[in-house]
Amino acid sequence: DHAMAIGSMAANCDHDSAILWIDAHGDCNTDETSITQRIHGMPLAVAQGYGHPELISIMDDFVLSQNVLTLGIRSLDPLEETLMRKWGVQIITLEEIREKGIMWCIDQVQTFMDKHSKVHCSYDCDSMDPKLIPGVNTPVDLGFNQTEILELLKVVFESKSLKSLDIVEFNPELDNGNTLNLIDQIQQLLHTSKED
Repeated sequence: DHAMAIGSMAANCDHDSAILWIDAHGDCNTDETSITQRIHGMPLAVAQGYGHPELISIMDDFVLSQNVLTLGIRSLDPLEETLMRKWGVQIITLEEIREKGIMWCIDQVQTFMDKHSKVHCSYDCDSMDPKLIPGVNTPVDLGFNQTEILELLKVVFESKSLKSLDIVEFNPELDNGNTLNLIDQIQQLLHTSKED
């Protein structure tokens, strides 16, 4: 559940941090805008200091919105999108990636990593195409394939700016083995990149 990222970010992020959010969703709803009222749709808002007082009290410090890059986005609630644009969150949609190409996307990520000295990466399994990677709770059509995400994460993992990572929204009850296999590949890539 992506709500756990509130804890990850509270432990690892401060005012000087940046966040790379790889997800089908923006997760920038608040208790006032959320249709479902599910906390897993709110963690990125909380990290920026927005939302229910009990949630934002978990954070010792907040990340500046202009230091947040969301990637692979293809499902935003209308009010959520309005907030993200008002706050200044950077949004790269999957549609934009398909128009400009995965190498363009990787270049954007490289630039982001180079720009910041402390980056928390939050990887949501539903950023993937659910036809390929089905073990998620909130699938959204289309998404990254395995080759694309591993190439993208290689850039992230090789950066000295990466300070923390969470991998979320894996549901083994809905998986056919592909999602777990991808998570294993991501973990292997992380270890290999840090060893080099």
